[in-house]
Amino acid sequence: MNNSTETVVVLRNVTLATSGRFRCEVSAEGPSFQTVSDHGDMTVVALPKDGPQITGGRGRYQVDDVVRVNCTSKYSHPAAQLVWYINGEQADTRYLEGPFRHENADGLEQSTLGLKFRVQQHHFHRGDLKLKCLATIFSVYWKSNEESVEPDKQQRAPALESRESRAPPDKSRADRVHAAGAGSGSSGLMLSAYTQCLLLAAALYALAPRPVRTPGSPLAAAR
Repeated sequence: MNNSTETVVVLRNVTLATSGRFRCEVSAEGPSFQTVSDHGDMTVVALPKDGPQITGGRGRYQVDDVVRVNCTSKYSHPAAQLVWYINGEQADTRYLEGPFRHENADGLEQSTLGLKFRVQQHHFHRGDLKLKCLATIFSVYWKSNEESVEPDKQQRAPALESRESRAPPDKSRADRVHAAGAGSGSSGLMLSAYTQCLLLAAALYALAPRPVRTPGSPLAAAR
């Protein structure tokens, strides 16, 4: 009361029960005692100690995997309003589960909002998938949490192998060139062996004894 005046009211040690409508009334002196009044609503809030938390997610996903995560804002009054964002865009309401709220003995509420969707190729259009949860309480509390999810590169190998297995079993150009080179080498070895055989036959022919021809022999008569 000592700090309050005709135009200002000071309240100390407010609680959640202090929330409500406050009215100010001005009365004129008699004999008319005309009265004018106005009012204002006040809400006492209890803010969470920390920002929203994201749970249930994995560090890597691949296309067709199901993302299922939760965003939880700890106990407050009133309960925080939660919003999910996927790559900066507000998530479709079809992907949302909740919100679910739990009240403790002090009258504070914990709020949880789930997000569930199937990963598509366009979710990785910038290299990773960003999930963001925003928690707000009127205009006095505004905090968010964001997680970045990378594509599962280790599981892409089977897709590459499958694509290669569908290719026709025809030999590549490199294989044909290698085969041609191997064939040329074989031909060169065969030619070298053939040349050696000819030289050896010529040497044997030069060393072989020649028959002696006499004038009366059939060879001489034929000549």
